[in-house]
Amino acid sequence: MLKGQGLPLEFWDEAAVTGAYVRNRIMNGPRAGDKVFSPYEAFYGQAPTIDHFRRFGCQAVSYVDPKSLPVHDKRNPKQVDKGRLGVFMGYVNETTK
Repeated sequence: MLKGQGLPLEFWDEAAVTGAYVRNRIMNGPRAGDKVFSPYEAFYGQAPTIDHFRRFGCQAVSYVDPKSLPVHDKRNPKQVDKGRLGVFMGYVNETTK
């Protein structure tokens, strides 16, 4: 995944966690008759949603809350960019869309 996106080797841990997250949600787990379950479905008893999947290393925009700016910053919040460009590095359970 790192080599495919041209990312440095320092991000190997994010790549490993993202790979495990994706693999646990695709149909590669146990079988019951003719049906194949994902490991997530076998553990939780419900099918996982995968509509939020993105390609590892793609361009991403993170939201910047104007209220999070430093107090000494005298700029008008309307003049501050509402997002910053970055690279998608994986999934975190504690965040929201």
